[in-house]
Amino acid sequence: MIENFDVKYWNECITQISNATSVSLFPHIHADGDALGSVFALAVALRRMNKSVKVFLCDKPEQSLEFLVPDKDLGVEIIISDSVNSEDIKSYIESPSDLAVGVDCATPARMDDCYAVYAASPNKIKIDHHVENECDRFGDCSFVNHKWAATGEGIWLLLRAMDFEIDKEIAIRLYTALLTDTGRFIYSNVTPLTFTIASELIKVTGSDVTWIARQVYDVKPPRMIMFLSLVYSNIEYFENGRVAYVYAPDQMFKDAGALLEDSNAISSLMRDIEGVEVSIFVRDGKHGALAEDDRSLPALKASMRSNESCDVARIASVFGGGGHLRAAGLSFAGEESALKEKLLAEVRKQLNA
Repeated sequence: MIENFDVKYWNECITQISNATSVSLFPHIHADGDALGSVFALAVALRRMNKSVKVFLCDKPEQSLEFLVPDKDLGVEIIISDSVNSEDIKSYIESPSDLAVGVDCATPARMDDCYAVYAASPNKIKIDHHVENECDRFGDCSFVNHKWAATGEGIWLLLRAMDFEIDKEIAIRLYTALLTDTGRFIYSNVTPLTFTIASELIKVTGSDVTWIARQVYDVKPPRMIMFLSLVYSNIEYFENGRVAYVYAPDQMFKDAGALLEDSNAISSLMRDIEGVEVSIFVRDGKHGALAEDDRSLPALKASMRSNESCDVARIASVFGGGGHLRAAGLSFAGEESALKEKLLAEVRKQLNA
């Protein structure tokens, strides 16, 4: 029994899906377990409804999450934008799907090059769980609830509202969405609803939940261990150890033979250091397709995590970023030293408030 479950909330979304014969789905760039789990769970469900389905990824899924990608026989067409040429992208814009769905994607910029394809569809919706500001809204209608621990909760609720039977293919993906965005169900975003949904999914997945956890968390390539050793040796501490900061330039990745995906957990690992209340991980990035920044300046990406004393989403919003109370990120055009100074100043405001 889900208390206060309102099917009417989903009526517009259900109508849009029911009326569409073709649907394109769009997770955020560098899609994590929630984004991939949610988007592919919805993709499989839509195929079960005999919809034509395309999933537009900005980049290749990281190795630990490749099991979420549906087998070809399920009929989901997957387009990776950084692997296709501009003419292919143009063709998708000129022949859009009936419906486009942004999944776990807080802002248009988070779709990067794929946003142009999303915007071309005549009908557009957004399903997400990030805190939404007026300027973040896009699409014809939004189904956004920042109280969901993961967008996967929203997808489960949507399918439930449609009286759709969730099979093992879908359950594995939704469970992964919940597992990863809650840090194995230990983050403060976990609610009774999270455990209720997880319980329902486990009834379908069975013992596969152990295999999922091992795939996501326990299998680490040697290059990642080398990279972590370099990162840890370069951590700086501020505010009497309450803030941990590290910058990993591209050269550090090259020295370890590391991939971008090897850095995904670093800000969370730094937060676990005794005494640390806020962790900041900065790396070199790239200028986004929708960015209005000065492209002559370096592009940087920052990932932040906090414990109880700091709202990192509010800090990220100062820089045009966003996220959650305890986990957020941002992009920045400028020198690393300038970003470091500005970030630390914003963190100090909250720690000393």
